[in-house]
Amino acid sequence: MTASSLPAALRAGAEGLYALEAATGLIIAHGTWLARDDFRSFIHHGAGTAAIDWEAAIDALHAGRLPCSGGFSELCKPSCKVGMSHQVTVAIRVLKARRG
Repeated sequence: MTASSLPAALRAGAEGLYALEAATGLIIAHGTWLARDDFRSFIHHGAGTAAIDWEAAIDALHAGRLPCSGGFSELCKPSCKVGMSHQVTVAIRVLKARRG
């Protein structure tokens, strides 16, 4: 996936999931995070879509593996938390559905 197609793929992956749309939109609007190789390692690609592994990204940020200034951190943390909260909600729903 090219750098120019990544924002559209991320938007497609978050489409209809409002919390993910918001979190993804903040990261895209900022611009810098998507240009970083260390952050892009948390992005998984599909057929025309992409998704950020929010939990892994926030863990890396807290562990110092995504070094950044206070301003970068203040943008990334809320975005990751919003995205991560949605991932947890979806995971719980999937587990409940499997239990039947």
